[in-house]
Amino acid sequence: MAVARRLYLLIFTAALGLPCLAGSALYQMNRIQESVNQANVRIIPGMIALDETAHALTVPRVRLDRYLPNTDVALASTLEESMQSGLASPRLEPA
Repeated sequence: MAVARRLYLLIFTAALGLPCLAGSALYQMNRIQESVNQANVRIIPGMIALDETAHALTVPRVRLDRYLPNTDVALASTLEESMQSGLASPRLEPA
């Protein structure tokens, strides 16, 4: 086989191989995109709900921790009102 034929065969193989490689890469990227999107749809809402639950449990606990060691009567009544309002609406900051 002559050198010219080998070079033509190499060019022909590369011309066939590159589009196949590009098609395979596009297929793999689409699969990864779908799996990441599916994970975002399932996991992100759960993380948000977990954050809201943790916040709803943390705020009253912190308020109680501030209230219990307090000896000032005026500050105690303010903290009691804060605890009551916090139980009614535990989320203080916007989500």
